[in-house]
Amino acid sequence: MPEQTLQWQEIASAKRYVQSPFLQPAFTRAVAHVRDDVKIALIESHGELQGVCPFQRGPRGLLRNVCGRLSEFHTPIVKPEFAPDIPELLQACGLSWWQFDHLPVSDSPLAKHAWGTSTSPFLDLADGYDRYVKERKAAGSSMSQVLRKGRKLEREVGPLRFEYQTTSEEAFMALVSWKDDQHRRTGRLRVMQYDWLLQLLRYLKSDNAANDIGLFSALYAGDKLAAVHLGLRNESVIHLWFPAYAPELEEYSPGLILLLRLAEEAAARGLVRIDLGRGSERYKANFKSGDIVI
Repeated sequence: MPEQTLQWQEIASAKRYVQSPFLQPAFTRAVAHVRDDVKIALIESHGELQGVCPFQRGPRGLLRNVCGRLSEFHTPIVKPEFAPDIPELLQACGLSWWQFDHLPVSDSPLAKHAWGTSTSPFLDLADGYDRYVKERKAAGSSMSQVLRKGRKLEREVGPLRFEYQTTSEEAFMALVSWKDDQHRRTGRLRVMQYDWLLQLLRYLKSDNAANDIGLFSALYAGDKLAAVHLGLRNESVIHLWFPAYAPELEEYSPGLILLLRLAEEAAARGLVRIDLGRGSERYKANFKSGDIVI
């Protein structure tokens, strides 16, 4: 469905939407590459495509968002002037209910069905990295402290080297190990035990020509791998998804150093935002420029 894919891309990239990589066809295509239960509902009116709704079938008639609880933005993607009939959409998909928790309130026809809201923080890079750093310092964040830790890491361990996009298998295996250990220690669901997710992440870090949404970055101190991040990106936004760091270097905050290097490089490449995803982690409150209501 190349024509519909192009229309989907155009709708998802419209200014009305949060322009998240999660809402674009490349993400659904990546998940469908490793799972055989991804479906796409085409929403039409009078023979014209008005939008799409990618989904997976859940238990007891549930419409599950693509990637389930790991999806950090989801909504039917429709033209601004079109309001889909949600019960009719569910019926057409052979489903009866929909559960969502990362719905962009300003952009979704499902917003009126929400019973509460939360926030998803982001870094604003529209005016460049230097402006972002200046604003966060003025706001009293821990920015200066992290920058000092970066210099300390360089002095005590080795020169810092940031790779914006890498396919290193060693770095990938470190990500899986560090993240799984973090989830085990904190009592979180150990998603790194899911074979399909590992296949998806491996696809997203690959240099496959079809992979136009994954971004795998690494930070080294000398020859030592200090931190990694595997997330999503499009032409204007990066979504921080799976960051991890070497536990033995925790005192240097290598994960935050990587985040700043990522922001600097992203801004230099013309990207305007890094989404951090919903969460109560302290660094999100310290480093965010603002929030998207979900």
